[in-house]
Amino acid sequence: MNAPVKRKSQFPAPVPFVVTCAGIIAALYYGQGILRPLALAILITILLNASTEKLTQIEIGDFRLRRWMGLTISIGVVIAALLVIARILAGQVDDLNAVWPRYVARLEDIVAQLSSMLGTDIAEKVEGQIAKIDFSSWVSRIAGTTRSVLADFGMVSLYVAFLLATRSSNAQKLIALFPLKKERSSISQLLASIVESTRTYILIKTAMSVVTGLLSYVVMKFMGLDFAETWALLIFLLNYIPTIGSIIGVIFPSVLALVQFDTLVPFLVIAGLLTGVQFTIGNVIEPIFTGRSLNLSSLVVFLALAFWGAIWGIVGMFMSVPSTVVLMIFCAHIPQLQWIAILLSEDGEIDGNSV
Repeated sequence: MNAPVKRKSQFPAPVPFVVTCAGIIAALYYGQGILRPLALAILITILLNASTEKLTQIEIGDFRLRRWMGLTISIGVVIAALLVIARILAGQVDDLNAVWPRYVARLEDIVAQLSSMLGTDIAEKVEGQIAKIDFSSWVSRIAGTTRSVLADFGMVSLYVAFLLATRSSNAQKLIALFPLKKERSSISQLLASIVESTRTYILIKTAMSVVTGLLSYVVMKFMGLDFAETWALLIFLLNYIPTIGSIIGVIFPSVLALVQFDTLVPFLVIAGLLTGVQFTIGNVIEPIFTGRSLNLSSLVVFLALAFWGAIWGIVGMFMSVPSTVVLMIFCAHIPQLQWIAILLSEDGEIDGNSV
């Protein structure tokens, strides 16, 4: 682990700083049609480059994959994963329509049991809340979100293609921007350090998310939980949100188990095993690879979730913590911005190599 960065941070003038922040927020909101796909493309490109480098390091005798081979394999895996996800979501929408009446009947049974234990007044309130659930509205919102994501997918693909194609010309651009050798060397080291830190985080977090989703799928499928594939996909995505995502990833399938099964045993088993999976990977296995926790303040996690959700909707919520981590890593490497990284951190200690 690197030694803590020396605190050389300089606070900017308040008025220009506030105006700059307001301008950035306005640009993020009004330019989301362009910037949201670009942000996704940057994260995907970083992940592709990281996986490509890992593949090219594998040696089988005297044979080692060339970069274009590793990149082709990485892109193929991403495309295959997207096709599997699309197939899962498309196939289970009709299944959800089919089983919904059964869930409603089970909810009515639960309400009847609550009525006998807690009284009719509380039971009637619960029943009234259940009656307010507009299933068709939920389906419309999900469909709308899916259409939005698919619309972004075309732009994301183009951005990724251009980012990968222009990778080799970045050195020439760096020389043109910073003709002095000393400046160019300092900026090059800074960018390399930021990219490496960001790449390591995204690669490890994605790998841990995949393992969490797969183990959760095994648990849910073994217990016979409906829509195990969809829940596993949701758990994979939610795993990018520390603590909050883990809690939601346990609560949602557990609640479905409570509605689906006639006894509490499956509910208790699913809730217990999913909690065990989340705790083991998030608190034992992942820190072994990262060397330490994200060191993000819990308040910052909530604020980032609210901010990015308000700016970019559901896509922004899933990108909130990765984006904040990238921001913290970036600021930690620049002396004038290290105070931002300190505020974002949990304990005020940041790592990196400033230039």
